[in-house]
Amino acid sequence: MPTYTFDTSVIIAYKVRELPQSFLLSAVVIAELTASATDESRRKVYEALRREFAKDNALIVPTEADWLTASRVLFWLSQERKRKPEEKLPDWQPGPVSACFSMP
Repeated sequence: MPTYTFDTSVIIAYKVRELPQSFLLSAVVIAELTASATDESRRKVYEALRREFAKDNALIVPTEADWLTASRVLFWLSQERKRKPEEKLPDWQPGPVSACFSMP
């Protein structure tokens, strides 16, 4: 069965109200949604959602290594915009998804 997750921008832009089965919630996304909650009741909804996904082992929580990898990728992407067409970025292959978080 495929696994899904959405970025905060997708949830906001498409006004996502229902999540697909096999959905994994990012701790970063729920933190962004909680921080931007329009009132206390919406904040409580987001916090309850985070607890539910954490309980079900469906919360993706970036590790220190994940943040380092993300910062490197962002750096390389920013450098790519400055490069000449004949220059190449370093070869990089992401690790297995299971190395980033435990699958239920």
